Amino acid sequence: MSKQPAIRRPWNDAPIRTKVGLLIVLGVVGGLFLGMFAAHGGHTIWPLLIGLPLLLVALIALSRVWACEPIEHLVEQLERAGRHERPVVPRDMPVDRQDDVGRLARSIERLAHSAVRDYHQVRSLRRNLESRVKASTAAATRQLRRMAMRDPLTDLGNRRFLDETLDDLTH
Repeated sequence: MSKQPAIRRPWNDAPIRTKVGLLIVLGVVGGLFLGMFAAHGGHTIWPLLIGLPLLLVALIALSRVWACEPIEHLVEQLERAGRHERPVVPRDMPVDRQDDVGRLARSIERLAHSAVRDYHQVRSLRRNLESRVKASTAAATRQLRRMAMRDPLTDLGNRRFLDETLDDLTH
């Protein structure tokens, strides 16, 4: 199953700062237009009662599409990746975008790749350390057992050596 390329939209490349600024300008221009229309219409209130809510709905919808949805998508991907016990690289990140969300997604993807690589290195080091500790413990135990059974000066078996050797022979 091949991933379809994302549809390129011009507003995806603009920084969020520009998008918010444009929303403010649209709000001001829309408000001025409604005010002029109301003044030209003989000070009737109905254009304001209808126009202002429509203007607000349009601005809210644009802000949702331009700023909120891309960030929400990014947060969802991060939450999905965070549910795993070990680090994973989030899929379907909007790395192809050229705005702030795309820059953030690319940074998160690089961090996730680094976290996965570090996780595997730590696991390898831990396994290596565990095997070395196990081998060293076994060698030290053998040496201590030998030291406990032999006289340090003559290297002859002591009473413990004799007891264990005789015990093995009688059974």
